[in-house]
Amino acid sequence: MSKIIVTTQSDWDALPKRFETFTVLEIRSEDTIVIKDNPDSSSAVLWGSSSAELWGSSSAELRDSSSAVLWGSSSAVLWGSSSAELWDSSSAEYEGEQLLQYLEISPLGSRQSPLRVYITTSKTTIRTGCFCGNVEEFAAAVIRTHGDNTHAADYIAAISMIRAIEKTRGVVR
Repeated sequence: MSKIIVTTQSDWDALPKRFETFTVLEIRSEDTIVIKDNPDSSSAVLWGSSSAELWGSSSAELRDSSSAVLWGSSSAVLWGSSSAELWDSSSAEYEGEQLLQYLEISPLGSRQSPLRVYITTSKTTIRTGCFCGNVEEFAAAVIRTHGDNTHAADYIAAISMIRAIEKTRGVVR
């Protein structure tokens, strides 16, 4: 297996249509990279705060706080605090499970950080600032940290919305 680091759209556009051996295409770019199709025998992985647009039947793995907009029948696997916007018949997984709903509320709380919610078939994961956990753990952390201040009220409203979405999606906690 080999690896190629892509930092610009020109780097991506210069890739061959096919690799002889499996190749990881590691995207590390401050600019959005447009991926129309992955070269055969390759996998695209976004790192850091990289972003990409995926078209056709392209696919990518999103790591760290990377993000992607997916069109057509493209797909993505999200890890960490990554995010994806899905259009057409595109799909995403979060940490190996089918992603039913991704929600981001921003800015929120005392740190004015984004609140990212990943709802899969078996769990809901909430990430904001240094917190990562399920809905119950988040609710407890909100009360412990904010008591009954305005930030707590905002977070509790978000939790109510998250629970309503879980209910409509049939997620069992």
